[in-house]
Amino acid sequence: MKRHEKHWAGLVHESAHVAAILHYELGLEYVQLNPPTFWSPDPHGEPYMSDYGVTEDELAEDPDAIIKTEPAARLVVCLVGASAQYRAIVEGGRSRWAASRLARAYSEGDRALAARITQYSPWSWREAQQEADNLVDYYWDDINRLAVALRDAGGYLDGDEAASVFGGASA
Repeated sequence: MKRHEKHWAGLVHESAHVAAILHYELGLEYVQLNPPTFWSPDPHGEPYMSDYGVTEDELAEDPDAIIKTEPAARLVVCLVGASAQYRAIVEGGRSRWAASRLARAYSEGDRALAARITQYSPWSWREAQQEADNLVDYYWDDINRLAVALRDAGGYLDGDEAASVFGGASA
């Protein structure tokens, strides 16, 4: 996979997380591709969500306090990036097998967090994955617009900027 193709797939991956966060109104603060990897062959990013008013003391007492809030939605947010990245790679001309392997490798951190969230979610992994796939299908054009905006902004959008690209959804 060429460097620019990996870069695009990474932008789509992060943009899908943003689309799901905005869809579920989880309070997007910002999304960024983390320097110095922004122009690397394997850009990783981070959408930062609000903490729903969980205090530092509550978090110190219970490290899972944040993920216990809206766990089904947060599970989908974790899984949607790989689904979108897979689709971007396939649409870029790679085989489904290669796309699956590459999207899975890129999503190790997302899967690890999803495994933690699953214990609190009313949805199974399979149900959440189906919802993630459905969101990618439904928001595919929005995800691509977000990816372009993220690229054009140098790898950083605040929540309001992302929401305006997404179609005015509340951040």
